[in-house]
Amino acid sequence: MKNRRIVVALAVVVLMSGGAIGYWRWASRGDRRAPNVESEKQQRSRHYRSLVRRIRAGGCEGVFDEIEAFRARYPKLGAAWNLKAYCLEQRGEDKKALALYREALRRSPKHLMFLSNVAKSCFRLDRIGCSLKMLRRIRGISKRQALVIQHLVTSPALEPYKPTHFEGRHAKSLALAVGYLEASHRVVRALPLLQAALKENPDDLVVLLNLAVYQGKLGRWVPAKEYLRRCLTVAAKSGITSKRDARTLALQRIRAVILHRSGDYATATKAYRIVLTIDPHHRGALYGLAAALFNQGKKSDALDEYKKLKALDAKLSSRLFRILSADDR
Repeated sequence: MKNRRIVVALAVVVLMSGGAIGYWRWASRGDRRAPNVESEKQQRSRHYRSLVRRIRAGGCEGVFDEIEAFRARYPKLGAAWNLKAYCLEQRGEDKKALALYREALRRSPKHLMFLSNVAKSCFRLDRIGCSLKMLRRIRGISKRQALVIQHLVTSPALEPYKPTHFEGRHAKSLALAVGYLEASHRVVRALPLLQAALKENPDDLVVLLNLAVYQGKLGRWVPAKEYLRRCLTVAAKSGITSKRDARTLALQRIRAVILHRSGDYATATKAYRIVLTIDPHHRGALYGLAAALFNQGKKSDALDEYKKLKALDAKLSSRLFRILSADDR
């Protein structure tokens, strides 16, 4: 009996050890396979994040060939196409960038960033129909992101303040900075020039206004509005706000567009109206006012402004009409 118990105990030990060895072999095989699958994804993700960091730090020029190699290695990855499109956009090649943004979107048709990038790219190329089409698709996914795109694509152009002549020691650098602000792919080059001029004269209205434009073009609404606040303070102290001249018009024009793009349609409407009291035929203000009124649900008032614009500019009014007709909210 005792021997029998010993035999049974030994059999149990053998079975258990065999099961443990089998489990160890199975787990070790899994360990050898799983890391390979994960490491490929991790490597791709690390590579992508590294490229993004380098672009943010020093732009696309130093990594453009590597971005193209990354896209060629992962042709099914929408983010790879999106990354190359962004770099083409930074070079000012907007048409090529749009084509690649579309390729990214084709690979991930419901990707919010890709949809938004196509909408913005179309907006830069003055293809309002394309922007509105993307906006409709975004509305079906995220109402919050749809509002961000709506604020942008319904607004007029955000143009820098360019006086008839620049004054002071930084006149040449200010003229150069304004030129950078006029070219969307060179906007970031304007910042050090504007900051140097502001350091010398913190109350320079030309510099403050163009810093507001710089922040607005990058979609940074908090600093943009802060520069606008400083502009209004300087203008009030110097009596500019009481005058109906080019400086007041520029201040209110830039203020209106920044408020429009940040979604403050009510205050933007007031600013557009101030511009129109100075220049009743200001095309950008009529366009912006009509779109801002429309976005507030004031369709009849928007139509009145549209009619005024139509008498002045057939092309711009046609663009505005497409916005006023796209009521699918």
